[in-house]
Amino acid sequence: MLFPMLSKVLDANQEPQDLNATADIPAILGGGSATNIEILNLVVKHFAKQAYRTILICKKDMSMEEYDELKASHNDFEKEADRECLEENGLEAIGIWGL
Repeated sequence: MLFPMLSKVLDANQEPQDLNATADIPAILGGGSATNIEILNLVVKHFAKQAYRTILICKKDMSMEEYDELKASHNDFEKEADRECLEENGLEAIGIWGL
């Protein structure tokens, strides 16, 4: 699960929001309000009840210079363990899809 690596979630206007900020729960999930991370968990549970697999789409903004420095300091990403640094914190959730 990628939730522990998230730092933000994008709202409907593609603006980053804090995971602990309160937002409206979609009506399909019962309405009301909860934190963004709680809403993500509700969505996953909603899909699970329907036997859907979930895909969390995330992004991480960095410049090419930052990427090149990270790559150089991690063995040019030759092994999977070298690529794990790309997933460490700072991810922004874009959305969750159920299949």
